[in-house]
Amino acid sequence: MGYVLKKIKIVLCGSIVIFLLAITLVIWLQRDEPLSDISNELFSLQLGYNADLKEHPYFLILGMDAKQNVDPMLLGRVRYHQYWAYYFTSPLSGYEDNNSLESKIANRFADGGVDEVTKKLLGDLSENRDKGIDLELLKINEQKIMKAFDDNKYLIQRHLKIIQQKNYTDLALPANSPLLNYPNMLNIHYLYISKLAIERDSLTLKSYIDHLMLKYVHTTSLIYKMVLNRMIDSSLTLLHFLLNEQDAPIGILPMTDQQLSYKNVFGGELNSLKTSFPIYEDYIRNDFTDNEVLDNSSPMQTIRKSNLFFLPNMTINQIASQYLPYIKLSESPYMKFKQRVNLIKDQKQAQQTVFKLKNFIGNILANIGSTAFADYLVRSRLLDNKIRVFNVLHSGNDWSIEQLNLNKEGYEFYKTQDKLCIQSPYLKKVDWNQDSCLSIK
Repeated sequence: MGYVLKKIKIVLCGSIVIFLLAITLVIWLQRDEPLSDISNELFSLQLGYNADLKEHPYFLILGMDAKQNVDPMLLGRVRYHQYWAYYFTSPLSGYEDNNSLESKIANRFADGGVDEVTKKLLGDLSENRDKGIDLELLKINEQKIMKAFDDNKYLIQRHLKIIQQKNYTDLALPANSPLLNYPNMLNIHYLYISKLAIERDSLTLKSYIDHLMLKYVHTTSLIYKMVLNRMIDSSLTLLHFLLNEQDAPIGILPMTDQQLSYKNVFGGELNSLKTSFPIYEDYIRNDFTDNEVLDNSSPMQTIRKSNLFFLPNMTINQIASQYLPYIKLSESPYMKFKQRVNLIKDQKQAQQTVFKLKNFIGNILANIGSTAFADYLVRSRLLDNKIRVFNVLHSGNDWSIEQLNLNKEGYEFYKTQDKLCIQSPYLKKVDWNQDSCLSIK
């Protein structure tokens, strides 16, 4: 009898230990961590949602496509608050759901912008990136461009007002909000610089470039930074050809450390990712399970909605740590940038290679990354290189390749029969990665 009782005691003690260990494991699995210093720093770079916000320069971008008789600032404010209101009421909704809301707003208050015929013409004028604007084709279509400029003058004025805004910052938008109308922005840009090309107004074009360069610093949107990059690149190339006709020395300031840095952009990326987290349950349902066999009992729904498999702060910290090498790379001196970009280019963003029990879903989300960030950083360097080539050609001073290559920063100049170039710092060969060149007069 005593032996049996002793065995029962052992079993009970073992069961209690196992139960306590299980409870401890569950508590540990659900224990999140505080946000890291880098996460807090990146979050601080972009203003979060403000329900009382009535005026902000970013509203003008959000409402740029407003009808001519509609205040673009008002449309921008409506969109801003509507996007966030929809996110707060339906955080599990996807982009397409929010886009249907935007369609209702746009149908009532927005305009289509530049007409299709003009879009086609602008596309032809800007097709050759080496020309900025095709001046020969522009001469043939001069009257059409001038008419299109007059028809869309109100859009041009809005665009210039956006570009000339001081103390500009982007506002945060939820991840499921519709994208801005970037093609419309580019069409208006090309229409404007085409008008300047017709008038041979190099001074206004130079001032326009200066304003674009200032805005390049402050944007927290990766897409908008690339749009600005293309605007600057095409304007600079056009200015080069106009100055070849006028033979007047002009200089463009090379990019500053702040313009080359992508810290603001990664702050915007992190804010956007944070608002995408509520859809992780939908992500599990649609991509990892068969809905027909998914256990939808109350206990299983409680488990899925708990922090048992997903820890927001831990996920944020992991993603922020993935961004950090790219931020440091973007802020590196040119010589170090050339070395590091060719080492980082084939690396995944700190991918998890083993199964991790804690924050299982967060690890999956953190693994949804790519090596494309290095490509974006290079585009800024290529543009900065073109600016440096431009400054050599339009300084009014004599130059030689030997003299140019005495620079301590590591810029590698070379000359072809009709071009002056700086070699790309990036060894990865892709379509957009060309050496930065401009034609020699």
